[in-house]
Amino acid sequence: MKKYIIAAAAALAIGMALSACAKEGEAIVPIIVEGEAEQQTASTPEVTPEAAPDAAAQVSKTQMVEGTGYTATLTEDTDGDGGLIYRLKASAGGNEEELMEYTAGAGDGISAEVYEIDDLFGFPAFCFELSYPMGSERTYYIYANGGILKAGEGFGFESAADGDYRDDLDGDGIEELICNCTYMADGVERVYVFRFRDGRVEEGELDKYEDIVSEEELDGAGQISQRYDPDLRAIVFTYYAEDGDKTLELKDYERFTFSAYEV
Repeated sequence: MKKYIIAAAAALAIGMALSACAKEGEAIVPIIVEGEAEQQTASTPEVTPEAAPDAAAQVSKTQMVEGTGYTATLTEDTDGDGGLIYRLKASAGGNEEELMEYTAGAGDGISAEVYEIDDLFGFPAFCFELSYPMGSERTYYIYANGGILKAGEGFGFESAADGDYRDDLDGDGIEELICNCTYMADGVERVYVFRFRDGRVEEGELDKYEDIVSEEELDGAGQISQRYDPDLRAIVFTYYAEDGDKTLELKDYERFTFSAYEV
């Protein structure tokens, strides 16, 4: 997957909204349980103040998620200049590791949260979501093979609730993670699919469309759009051609190339 710099993305962001999940495509949301009068979050992160280790940097709050076999902890520190430092750690099997660190400048309007999702590829899972004024970055983790594995990521104008979905398009009985992503500098839309095969996470890219348009014919990456539509339960590929748009509804991964997910 092509990488991007989130700070630059926040500066370039513009608003965009996507349709909500329906039918079989499941949106990625925190675990919710039914109550008599209303729904309540089952694994609401615990937020606790902590004492300041020094005047320049102090822990202002901690979020904790205790899932099956693991504990994920997100701390929010001030950096002394009005900025925030987020650190995500997880412990499993008696081992603890730092998964991510991100620094937000003063006035960036960036916040972060960690929350449990009911499962991913059949494993206990959680999501770290970094939100900025017009978009977000979502990173998924699973507890598998005795430890914590990075299992996928989404980014762009979308949030986890309206950009990332689980669906079993290959019919093997295990849902894949399908992420609608937008490169915010130029608005290019792409779909990335993550799955668990042979003890590892794989990432798939939709790159087999030579019968529709060749790379030589493309006038920029934005001439192609890729979006997963939960209503259709399909990945919609659109080529914006001069003689009219050409659209395909893909209900499998025959046009995808999968490889080991590089983390």
